[in-house]
Amino acid sequence: MKINTQQRIQIYKERKQGKTIKYLSQKYHMDEAYLKYLIALINRYGFKILRHDKNNYYSPQLKQKAINEVLLENKSIKSVSLDFGLLSTGTLTSWIHKYKDNDYTVIEKKKGKKPMTKKKESIKKPETELERLRRENEYLRAELDYTKKLEAVVQKRINQQQKKK
Repeated sequence: MKINTQQRIQIYKERKQGKTIKYLSQKYHMDEAYLKYLIALINRYGFKILRHDKNNYYSPQLKQKAINEVLLENKSIKSVSLDFGLLSTGTLTSWIHKYKDNDYTVIEKKKGKKPMTKKKESIKKPETELERLRRENEYLRAELDYTKKLEAVVQKRINQQQKKK
């Protein structure tokens, strides 16, 4: 469930009034771990951290630094996310997954809409003789199955017409 800034402030205030994390979790239908993180984030940075006019931009250098703290210095994702003031630990987790998927490089996400271009034909590696023969064999089997089914349908119709006469 997505919540707005006012709801986050309300959650924080209710927690400071003594409401338990479990109670708040049930009331707002939210994960307890996220609520604990949210409380810690507001405790450290105040309500100004919740200001969310636009999507936040994080430079590749900042992402690299945060990722290095987790992967190289063995710090927890939660503590690093708090240090960098990220609104959730999921942001850093996502950066790490993308970092690993892109051969350990941080890719800067381009802003704006992608230009419409025609798809380029993918360059295919030449297939081996064995691959070509297997593909051809599969095609011939499918063609044979189709022919058999077609002959069966034609024969069935001929039989039906003969019965009518």
